[in-house]
Amino acid sequence: MNIDANKLREIAERATPGRWKWWTSNSAKRLTAGRGPDGSVLHATMVRRDYAEVAFGAAAVDPISAVVPTTVLALLDQVEKLHRENAQLSALVNIPELHDFAKAVALATSCLKCCGFRVTAI
Repeated sequence: MNIDANKLREIAERATPGRWKWWTSNSAKRLTAGRGPDGSVLHATMVRRDYAEVAFGAAAVDPISAVVPTTVLALLDQVEKLHRENAQLSALVNIPELHDFAKAVALATSCLKCCGFRVTAI
C-alpha cells in the first residue's frame, strides 16, 4: 500500500487541534479535543436502543476516515522497515576501523592546515 504522507499531514494539520479524548455523558460517549466533555469532535445527538445518531465537525471528517486499520498498519510497516535500515546503518558506522580512519583523516587535515596547505572537502 502506498501512503501519501503529504496528504495525511494536510489532514492532520486541518484536524480539530488538541488531544482527543473520550468522555461519557448521559450514557453516550463524546469525543472532545479540549478540556471537559463538550464533544467538540464527535457527539451523540439522539441515542436509540441499538444505535446513536452522531454529529461531528467538518474538521473531524477527514482524520476519522483517514485513520483506517490498513493505513495504520502500513505506517507501522514503514516504521519497522526504517528501524531495521537504521540498525543496519548504525552497524556500519560502528566499525572500529572506520572510526580509526576518520581520526587519521582529521589529524592529517589538521597537520596539512598547520603547514599552510589549503584543505577542502571533496
